[in-house]
Amino acid sequence: MNRLITFMILLLSVVATATAQYSLYDYSGNVAIKRGGTTVTLEKGIKLNATDMITIGENSSIQILNSINSQITSRQRRERLPLRA
Repeated sequence: MNRLITFMILLLSVVATATAQYSLYDYSGNVAIKRGGTTVTLEKGIKLNATDMITIGENSSIQILNSINSQITSRQRRERLPLRA
């Protein structure tokens, strides 16, 4: 029984460290994060959850850091220009 408990603790620690850990690296413009129906105050470095809803307004951008592999993902939304005939 002790071996099973030790194995489960070891397995949980490996799974926990293998999960990506994301944080807000940088943002500009109109960016909002909703967590559980509540708008979160944006600060560089805040941890992001898998269930967070991120809204990026026009002429705005966001950069998200994956701390596991130090990779930064960027998203940008530009102003929509009307088509001219």
